[in-house]
Amino acid sequence: MVDLYVYYKVAAADAAALAPQVAAMQARLAHSEGVQAQLKRRPGDQDGLQTWMEVYPGVPAAFESA
Repeated sequence: MVDLYVYYKVAAADAAALAPQVAAMQARLAHSEGVQAQLKRRPGDQDGLQTWMEVYPGVPAAFESA
């Protein structure tokens, strides 16, 4: 089992629309793969961008393909 961290940049203008889409994807993964995902965001924006991080603790090595 490993912890998987996925970092990416999101345009601040797109954040409100993207957050529920990420939450829905994580809910599907929770149901299909049995993982408890988290979505985190670095406070503040830089140059109109936000840094987001998805956290998937204790997943099997084959989870990345899901």
